[in-house]
Order: sequence, then C-alpha cells, then structure tokens
Amino acid sequence: MKHNFSFCLLLLSLLITVASCNDHRLPSPTGQQFRIIKSRTMGADSSTSIIAGFYTYDSNGRLVKYTEGNEKWPTNSAFPDSSRILISYDAQGRVQTTTREAWISVSSASLPPPLNRLWRPNLRANFTYDLAGYITEVKQYLILNDRAQTPSLFQDIKIEYDGTELPVKLTTINWDPVTSNAQPLSQLVEQYIYNEGNIIEVARSENGGPALTVRYQYDDKPNPFYGLVGLVITNGPLFNLVNRNNVITANKQYSYNSVGLMTKVVGGDPYSEQTYGFEAY
Repeated sequence: MKHNFSFCLLLLSLLITVASCNDHRLPSPTGQQFRIIKSRTMGADSSTSIIAGFYTYDSNGRLVKYTEGNEKWPTNSAFPDSSRILISYDAQGRVQTTTREAWISVSSASLPPPLNRLWRPNLRANFTYDLAGYITEVKQYLILNDRAQTPSLFQDIKIEYDGTELPVKLTTINWDPVTSNAQPLSQLVEQYIYNEGNIIEVARSENGGPALTVRYQYDDKPNPFYGLVGLVITNGPLFNLVNRNNVITANKQYSYNSVGLMTKVVGGDPYSEQTYGFEAY
C-alpha cells in the first residue's frame, strides 16, 4: 500500500493514507464494512466546551468534508458548525488541496444576523506527487483577509520514504506568513520506526538540536481514523490517521463495541472524554 501524507495546519503533523478510497473501511467479524461519521470531545468543564465533529463522504467513499463546532456556543440552528475542512481530488483520485473555512460574521448594514454570516477560507494545503504517486511535499498557506488572492506560505513539509513504501523521515520548515521573511522561523525533523503497521518510535529534533525519542504502545483493535483521506487540519497527532491500531496510554480507559471499534476514550492529563459513532455501508 502506498502512503500519502498531509499535516496539521495548527503545526501538529498528521499522516494520512490516500492510496485507496476504501482504506478507511473497517471490517467486522460479520463481513460488514464501517466508517466513522461523528466524534465528540468533552473536557473537564463540559459547561463551556463540547466539540462535535461530522464526516461527509462522496459516492466513491472518499472523505470530502469534515465539520465541527462547539455545542455550547450560541449558533444559528441552520449553521451549527464553526469550521469545516473541504477536500478536493485530482483526476487520479489523489488529494489535491484541503481548505479550512471558518463560519464568521461580517459587517453589513443591510443583512441582519444570521444572514450576515458566511464561510471564509483561512488555511489551505497543496500537495506535490512524484511519478510513483507518493506525496513528496505539502505546502501550507495562511489566507489572510487582506491577501485572499495571494495566500502566505507558513509551512513546508518534505517526506522521505524507505524501500517498504513507508515514510521514514519528515522535515517541516515553518515560515512567518506575515513578513514573508527569507529565513525560516524553525525546522522540525521527525524519523519513524514501525512494527506491524504502527509507528512505535518517533525521534524528533528541532532546529538542529539533539533528537528526543518517544515510544508508543497500541491495542489490537482497528483504528477508526486509519486511511481517512483529507483529515489534514484536525484530529490530533499522526497516529489517528496512519496506524492500523489505536495508541493507548496507562492514564486512559478505552471502550469498544461488539465489532471491536473504539467508541469511547476517558481520562488523560488534561482530562477529556471522547466518543465516536460509525455507520455500516
């Protein structure tokens, strides 16, 4: 399987698989296929923030939109979401661009609320492929209100692969999107070691400094985010999108449904409670 990658526009790297539009389908003992359609994250203070996310697929089974919003924010019922990610594909079915849009208010004397609200893009990622179909570079752009026609580069990610068609090194260069300074703000290099389809070790080095190594453990259940094409701006670290199984830690409790899909994660520091919903298709 070929792996393609994109990364969090909030400066968290994400890894995604885009070789097949069916990769995100989760098998069950009954032979049914499942895919994630919603998620919900609640912090220790559920009175101020409950983030709900919804996943939309096209007729080819590809993720084309992810929307999310805070259930505790007062929003118009017709547009309950505060942000969304739109994913476009090229003629070969590969991710071409991803765009994050925010649901914002605009000044208008003639349009009262909620008619004075609109979707405005603020982040965009463009993908470059080699002849074999691998993503070799992802460029991230900040779309400023006064520079909508000329987005500003703020992150450039380069990917290197090994002989097993897995990425082994990512170099992320961060730029100042406002001044367009010729010198980068910072550089992060990450190198990966795999075992049974999961990243078990990550060595990170910032700005040429010594590498810090982090190791991870997994359950033996299918990862509900594996292969979700286009989740490039949200949903946490890269484990959510590339690994066959789920990262587990000692300070969290995990619940699964009858077909082995993770439905709830509780605990952590800071504390959070995450739930997931699926559909068969």
